[in-house]
Amino acid sequence: MGWFCPYRSPRFPVTLPLYLAHLTGWMAPALGVALLLTAVLFFKAGLRRTQLVHAFGWLMAAGVLTLALGFVFHGRDGAMATYAALVLVSGLVAAWLDRKRSPRR
Repeated sequence: MGWFCPYRSPRFPVTLPLYLAHLTGWMAPALGVALLLTAVLFFKAGLRRTQLVHAFGWLMAAGVLTLALGFVFHGRDGAMATYAALVLVSGLVAAWLDRKRSPRR
C-alpha cells in the first residue's frame, strides 16, 4: 500500500519509516554495485582512502541516477533493462575513475 493507492488499510498505515524502508530497498542495487566496484578499484588501481570515498560517491550517484531514470522510463521498479543499464553505467564510471585517478607507473 502506498501513497498512490486509493485504498489504504487502517491496519497497515503508511508511515515515514515505511517510505524510508522502500527507498532503501530501491537504492540497494546501486549500493551493492558501488561497493563491489569500489573494492575492485581498491585492489586493481591502488587508490588512496580519500580517492576511494570520492569513487564510491561517484559510483553511488551514477547508480541512483540510473535507477531513477529507469523508473521514469519504464514506469515501475525492477525492470531488468534498468539493472543492465545500472551495471553498464557503473562500469563506465569505474573505468573513467580508474583512468583518471590511478597512479601512473
